[in-house]
Amino acid sequence: MNRKQQDVIEYLLEENRVLKQQFDATGKKLDLNDCQRRSLAEKAKKLGKDQLEKYANLVTPKTLLAWHRRGGCKVTAHSMNKLIDSLLRNSTKCCLEDASTNDSGNFSWLDEPKTTGCH
Repeated sequence: MNRKQQDVIEYLLEENRVLKQQFDATGKKLDLNDCQRRSLAEKAKKLGKDQLEKYANLVTPKTLLAWHRRGGCKVTAHSMNKLIDSLLRNSTKCCLEDASTNDSGNFSWLDEPKTTGCH
């Protein structure tokens, strides 16, 4: 590793320490989405627990590795409701599009639906 890379690493570590101090001072917690959790968990797994103990500041090594085991997803009632709402909206939209493009002119769900790109 050259000196420039080491300087970048030291800067990023210091930046993370400052962010952690701000979170600790305000009592706020990180609100990471699944994609962010997954990304951090993948990087964390490559480092391993010993390196995480040394460098992880915003999220504990235990939490990072748990995210990796779960695939980075934190399933909550809220996230599950959002998923269900999204699926229902999409399926309703597709059903309405199928019905409106039905060649027989009626809304029979027994007719073969046309592909709308939603499925």
